Amino acid sequence: MKLEFQNRRLRLLIEFRPASPAIRRYRALPSRLDAEMGRVLQRQITRQLRRPTSEGTA
Repeated sequence: MKLEFQNRRLRLLIEFRPASPAIRRYRALPSRLDAEMGRVLQRQITRQLRRPTSEGTA
């Protein structure tokens, strides 16, 4: 929204802007949980890679 006032000597323009969004801060995982999740994901990936695929056995 803009408000404007103008005469011979003065020109005033005020612009109202909506409030800027709040910056959210996220906590990083504790190192213990981070390491545990990394090990779990590594095991899952290893299992997926070891599984025989049915594509080459026809």
